[in-house]
Amino acid sequence: MHGVTSAPARNDVVDAPPVPRPPDAPVRAARRHVVGTLMVEAMAIAVLVIGSSALPARALTTTAAATGLSVLAFRAALGARRARLPGLAAWGALGLLQVAVLVPGLDATPDTTRVVMALVGLGAIPFVTGLVPMVAAHGLFAGSRDDVAPGLLAVAVAGGLGVLAAIGLAGVAGVDDPRVSTLVPYVAAGMAVLVLAEVLAHHRTGAGHPATVAAVAGVAVAAQVLILIDTQDASVDAAVTGLVVAGATAAVGLLLATALSTPRRLVVPAEEAGGGPRMAGFALAVLVAVAAAARLAVSRPLWLDEAATAEATGGSLGDALAATRTADAHPPLIDGLVWLTRQGLGAGDLALRAPSLLAGLVLVPAIYVTATRLYDRRTGLIAAVVAALGPGLLWLSGGAGPGMVAALLATLALFTMLRAVERGRPFDWLLFGVTGAVLVWSHQLAVLHAAVLLGAAGVVVVERWRSRTPDAGRALAGWAGAALLTVAAFGTLLAYRDGWGPPTVLPPREYATSGAPGAGRSVLGLAGTAVNGVLGFHPRDVTSRLLALWPLAILATFALTVRAWSRRGLLLVVLAVTPFAALLVAQVAGAPRTPLFALEWIATALPMIAIGLGRAATLAGGWPRARLIAAVGAAVLVLAAVDQATRVEPVERVDVTPVIEDVAAEARAGDLVVYAPATVGDLVRHEVGGAEVVGLSRGAELAAGAEGRVFVVGAFGYADDTTRDRVLALITDVSARRPLSSEDRRGETTLWRFG
Repeated sequence: MHGVTSAPARNDVVDAPPVPRPPDAPVRAARRHVVGTLMVEAMAIAVLVIGSSALPARALTTTAAATGLSVLAFRAALGARRARLPGLAAWGALGLLQVAVLVPGLDATPDTTRVVMALVGLGAIPFVTGLVPMVAAHGLFAGSRDDVAPGLLAVAVAGGLGVLAAIGLAGVAGVDDPRVSTLVPYVAAGMAVLVLAEVLAHHRTGAGHPATVAAVAGVAVAAQVLILIDTQDASVDAAVTGLVVAGATAAVGLLLATALSTPRRLVVPAEEAGGGPRMAGFALAVLVAVAAAARLAVSRPLWLDEAATAEATGGSLGDALAATRTADAHPPLIDGLVWLTRQGLGAGDLALRAPSLLAGLVLVPAIYVTATRLYDRRTGLIAAVVAALGPGLLWLSGGAGPGMVAALLATLALFTMLRAVERGRPFDWLLFGVTGAVLVWSHQLAVLHAAVLLGAAGVVVVERWRSRTPDAGRALAGWAGAALLTVAAFGTLLAYRDGWGPPTVLPPREYATSGAPGAGRSVLGLAGTAVNGVLGFHPRDVTSRLLALWPLAILATFALTVRAWSRRGLLLVVLAVTPFAALLVAQVAGAPRTPLFALEWIATALPMIAIGLGRAATLAGGWPRARLIAAVGAAVLVLAAVDQATRVEPVERVDVTPVIEDVAAEARAGDLVVYAPATVGDLVRHEVGGAEVVGLSRGAELAAGAEGRVFVVGAFGYADDTTRDRVLALITDVSARRPLSSEDRRGETTLWRFG
């Protein structure tokens, strides 16, 4: 649990920077350790991947064994340099966790050996990419507890990108065996977890406890060996399972050792509380639990936009990225994440929504630490209440869209920017650049959020340069590196997508409900989106009354903030306003984002609004008064969430799910299902299994010769007159050949059944 210590009020974007400390000898040695590991692992990747397809059969086993032993010996030697005998044992064991996957290929057929070599080579890619951010992690190598969380975050992001790269390269590895594409996601995930253990191992060693690393790694090796020995069949599968289990054992064990050896206080002593909350750690844990319960308790059927994501991510990763490259307004990061979760969780609705659900849970502590760094613990705790209970954020957490992931990344980008300009270390600037780079790949408007953060950091850097502060040169170099990473990521995205991307997305679920956004194209529509973001979706009688109060809300906000205006407050306001301003400008310019004012368009602003609400509550007075305001606000959010969950339902006129559920329950192999228009096609294909599902154009051709029953779904709420006429013509044609069993109408969706 994170500690809660009092923080002084800060009225500027940053406080005075700390005096930089030169790295000492152990830290330099640790960096050389990481650089050496990077070089050895990169060479091993090349040898294993190229050798798996290019070497003759008799050379495969020798090459695999020599490569594995070389990696193991080199890693053990580097560990000995890092911490002598305990280091040799620790990094020897960690190296063994990596290379043990090769064991099933040393006494097997050449085909199996090729598969194992390709798997280990591709799986090492996330290990190498995860190590890259560690080169700049000075404080982590020195045993700094404050650097553990950002270090894990940086390595997790870099390793995650490596996992996607490994999966994408599986098809071009040159080994024509289905086991490669099937198992490489699990090997890559195991290696990505293992590199997290590497981060914690360096931290524990820097803190003076290398024996702990050796002990935990030894337990992980024992678990891996037991799995290899216990399983006699499918030895390659067993080796992969052993890697995943052992990597998780090492990471979890070192994480527990880190937490237990350097505990954070959950309760702040009264004399140190400074008038703020003393039990913020407990409260934050409760909020995360409440957020999880609230998100899991609310379920809704899959909708059109989510079904499109399901359709796009049902094949290989390459197919998913190709399908979403230009089909949707938002970049394909969310599609890559959904594809990844579907590999482990299957094709159910939970797998589609898992990235949003997890992002919604992580957002609660992320908002707390960001608001605490921006203002104080009181602001952080109240903002976390909004993040946990806010109906708008609950709504985004329950879908398969990019909104919640973008909201989390926007929060992390703000946190890493504040950390970078306050501490000024290369690792912090690198982390800021990596977070910004990932952010722009998550959402079409996220580049604006990243640009504001870079601009704010640039202002601070220029001021330091003009003031000739000691760290001005390092700050300028760090800012330039972060800007280069973000700009390069955005440029790559533009090249990949052949431009900015289309201005439209499929209508999300809220546009088909009784709480659908209103106010048309006016500024009230923007205000309504902001209200939806905080208080969620409600029947029109409630929404209209809430909209009538927005001028009073502006006045109240002005009255609260004008007393303590700061550059930090200005930054927060600009970040919150930017997506709204972009939507308004696009509308005036004649290129609006469609559908208008959907909640996902302003997702990056929602955490900023939550922090702003937390700040407004703290400006009302001391902690007792702010606590009372927070309690009242939490009660309002709970009532709003309950109202949203119980009274906001799809309007029957455009609700296609009941009809599709009927077809899914009745259609069997040999039956034909025809749908119209194309908008509902992804949803029909996702829900209906076994039967052949085709669009209207092919339906007219196949209906005459279908062996089984024929179902025709006409969703006229989404169709134009031409499509309606074509559906009726098809019904007339099929009726001439087959008896019409029944005709069911639900709103403007009709289902025809033919025997």
